[in-house]
Amino acid sequence: MYKFIILCIAFSIFLNTRIAAIKIDESIRELSEITYHEIPSSHGYDKTFEIYIKQPINHCDTTEGFFYQRLFLSHIDFNKPVVFAFDGYNAKGNRLFELSKLLKANQIYVEHRCFGKSIPDSLIFKYLNLKQVAEDLHHIRTVLGKLYNNNKWVSTGISKGGQTALYYRYFYPNDVDATVAYVAPLPKASEDNRIYDFLDTVGIEKSRSRVEDFQKLLLKKRELFMPVLKDYYNEKGSSFTYMNFEKAFEYSVMEFEIAFWQWDGKFKKIPDEKSSPQKIIEYFRKETCSFSDEHMQKYAQLYYQAATEMGYYGYETTKFPDLLEEVSSDKNSKAVFPPQETHASFNGALANKVNNWAENKGEKILYIYGENDPWSAYAVSPSSNTESLSFVIAEKNHSVRISSMPKDDRKVLVSSLEKWLDIDIKESFVRNIILKLYK
Repeated sequence: MYKFIILCIAFSIFLNTRIAAIKIDESIRELSEITYHEIPSSHGYDKTFEIYIKQPINHCDTTEGFFYQRLFLSHIDFNKPVVFAFDGYNAKGNRLFELSKLLKANQIYVEHRCFGKSIPDSLIFKYLNLKQVAEDLHHIRTVLGKLYNNNKWVSTGISKGGQTALYYRYFYPNDVDATVAYVAPLPKASEDNRIYDFLDTVGIEKSRSRVEDFQKLLLKKRELFMPVLKDYYNEKGSSFTYMNFEKAFEYSVMEFEIAFWQWDGKFKKIPDEKSSPQKIIEYFRKETCSFSDEHMQKYAQLYYQAATEMGYYGYETTKFPDLLEEVSSDKNSKAVFPPQETHASFNGALANKVNNWAENKGEKILYIYGENDPWSAYAVSPSSNTESLSFVIAEKNHSVRISSMPKDDRKVLVSSLEKWLDIDIKESFVRNIILKLYK
């Protein structure tokens, strides 16, 4: 009898799922301004679509023309919440966000304007600004909102995607019911000096000294290491015309400190001077970035946004007196390199407005940071007057997620989402049974 009841429940849910799948097909066909095709579903979703939505290049003047922005819609249930997820760059296929799994939600995953397959025929950098980005997302919310008009919506993003989520909430605070921003920094200047205090105190002194000693080793013995690195890039066919190889090498050494704390933080992995040049360079190039022409082209849009509105960090070069030949060592040096043809100049008005809003007026936002992540130097600390919370997780870095938070913090975060979305996030008995039957 028990098995019969379970099978009846399973069949009923299966039948309802098939009906819902037909309905989502019909509903999508009724939407205007999109082209789409179905792609294979995964992660338990019933239907998944790759969608291209028509967007103005300039939302303030549609005579400037249009482009199509790529997004992915993963549908599971018309009665479930919608996770509105943003990438800060090009979309990495149809990725599943942690929040979508936690909420068992429908997911809309959006590629950033001017990245990946969402680039106008002619990339005009002046329209790669945060107001235009927010207008893109609002338009998507309006169009796809017709599918999920009565649902709870949660926006989310990781790193630059998290920044995007915060700027979107600033311009359109009522488009979603809550936001979860992972490792989302809000710098206030093109070279925000808060990073230097962070790097002077992060981790333990032994780790900080090991990082600095490694940087000094690379610079002091550059005649030993640079040929090994140059051979590697020559084999790859990399070029260095944006900046010469020697300058790129020095910037890579400066970047190592940021990259180390952002992703690794394990000083025991750092090779010492007894290691071979090949081993040292292999570790070094995997930990930092090259500043080759390929790197500059790949991140041109990021650098432009950082140099004009979003802000960035700089390099503390003063601790390397007489060791830098191409990069100035008498003051902090820039870490952001906008495309040379753009003549970008920074305007911090919006960055400061959004910082003030996030701290004092941003409601129902959950901020998650890693204590050892350099981007946490630009973390938001919401006022107690707001219904928002910030979690800075000890000993974690840029890869921190809800699943890696301490149990008590995770409980507070989940309770907040349950309250704001008016849902029960705990898995039900029947859902667990069905999941097992489908495996």
